[in-house]
Amino acid sequence: MSLRAGPAGARQQLPKMSNRLCYVCEGGDCTEMGSGDLFDKLRDLVKEFDPDEERIKIRRYPCFGACEHGVNVTLYPDKVFYSEVTEDDIPSIAAHIKGEG
Repeated sequence: MSLRAGPAGARQQLPKMSNRLCYVCEGGDCTEMGSGDLFDKLRDLVKEFDPDEERIKIRRYPCFGACEHGVNVTLYPDKVFYSEVTEDDIPSIAAHIKGEG
């Protein structure tokens, strides 16, 4: 998995209770690489600590245009773009969303 952070590569600390969005690409290439299953696994993990989507909403996104780096996942307003995401990466992405990573 590759991680691209916001300005100057700095990670931003956000308040624990903020309205955030996480998009999982469902474009053709990402779908062929299993983005649907990754979406389901990430959503299920996040629902364990945010069942009512008060902290973050997990959504599908048509295509980021970075097919050669898929599966792609992005977090807003964090300005974080994950590429080459696999099932093994989902727990660490969920931990980041929770504020533990």
